[in-house]
Amino acid sequence: MKIVAISDTHGYKPDLPDGDVLVHAGDFLGAGNYREMLDFMGWLKKVTPKFKHTLIVPGNHDRWVQANPGIARQELQAIGATLLIDEAIVIEGRTFYGTPWTPIFGNWAFMDLEKDLARKFAGIPDGVDVLITHGPPNGYLDECQVPPVHVGSVSLLQEMDRARPKVTICGHIHEGRGTVDIGYGVVCNVSILNENYKNAGRKAIIIDLS
Repeated sequence: MKIVAISDTHGYKPDLPDGDVLVHAGDFLGAGNYREMLDFMGWLKKVTPKFKHTLIVPGNHDRWVQANPGIARQELQAIGATLLIDEAIVIEGRTFYGTPWTPIFGNWAFMDLEKDLARKFAGIPDGVDVLITHGPPNGYLDECQVPPVHVGSVSLLQEMDRARPKVTICGHIHEGRGTVDIGYGVVCNVSILNENYKNAGRKAIIIDLS
């Protein structure tokens, strides 16, 4: 199964290769309004035919989705995409689970205190094949450069250690882009824009789920 994974496009429209599953791990909007949502869906409608399945997990910039989850789900479904907010979908025998939540900073969407994040992340099923989170787990691809500090979720890492996903796809921390093996699986930060909100030649990360 070929997974084409992106996140943190913020209105940028990357060229994508064909694949089996397209994953967008959040922050497809900038300010988070419906005008941006319409623009994103216009682009998405053009690229979904390249894939058998398209999975969307919102991020902290995706305010309109948090305010209108039902409408967002319907409108995305109409163009061939599935919105995942703390829920799972099985594709060709593989379980994908999406959750948008990150630790609080500023006044954005899908954020909560760690104690409350722990309750949300407790829904991640054991043995999940692909975990899609907007934010990274603490200590892995989560380091902001100025100042240098790890900002990923501690409770997410704890629940990942329990659930042991084969692949975790995230974004949120633009400068954390990359892939790391954490023993029971890999974590992929697939941010398309860098810390200056520029593309700088970044492309989708391809994951072969065998």
